[in-house]
Amino acid sequence: MDCKDARLLLEFARPGDKELDHDEAEALRQHLADCPDCSAQAQAERRADEHIGLAMRAVPVPAGLRERVLQKLGPERVPWYRRWPVRVAGAAAVLLLLGGLGYVWWWDDRPAVDGRVICEQVDPPPRTRGAVEERFKALNVTTVAPPQFNYELLDSYGLAILEDRRVPYLLFVSDDGKARTAHVYILSARQFDLDGTRRNGMAFLSGGRKVLILDHPDNKSEYLYLFVSTVDNITPFRRTGDPL
Repeated sequence: MDCKDARLLLEFARPGDKELDHDEAEALRQHLADCPDCSAQAQAERRADEHIGLAMRAVPVPAGLRERVLQKLGPERVPWYRRWPVRVAGAAAVLLLLGGLGYVWWWDDRPAVDGRVICEQVDPPPRTRGAVEERFKALNVTTVAPPQFNYELLDSYGLAILEDRRVPYLLFVSDDGKARTAHVYILSARQFDLDGTRRNGMAFLSGGRKVLILDHPDNKSEYLYLFVSTVDNITPFRRTGDPL
């Protein structure tokens, strides 16, 4: 569970509420135990709830209010129960009418998709390292993008799952006419054993693809990059002017 999901679930995790199932509640509890930022927010919301509860309970109830309310409701109960079958029948008729109208409206109001609108809504990928890192920050992910690559060749980015952990992912497409691709996964020391990963070395996948391990030139202890491609090196995707 990430911070964004945890903060959404906090709205349904009030004391006494039963809206979260056991698995969601346990995942939230584990995240709060591991994340100081979300834990602090949860504690602040609990304190706010406690203050509001104390303030509401401190409001005095006028003497005799309960008796006056019951006395007022008493004469109205019998007529209400007598009209109950009529009320149910009327409500059912209204629901049937609304359901029929909704069915007709849904089938008559199905939109056609305009591909031009889709193109306008899809954000182009960032074209610099700094812009890539800012995009990931918007996803609540702090990372360091690999400096070796030409970000003019970046086709898409997002979050992938490795060993049950979400990691930043980049897809590069070469411009040499061969449409070669490189999948790059950014691994941090906060999530993975980087030295153990390096010891595992290069791997071969089906389809002639290879997994190469690339270090950050200046921050080897904190980040490494898994480079997955059918080529043996990153030359087709390298930043112009960088030494081989």
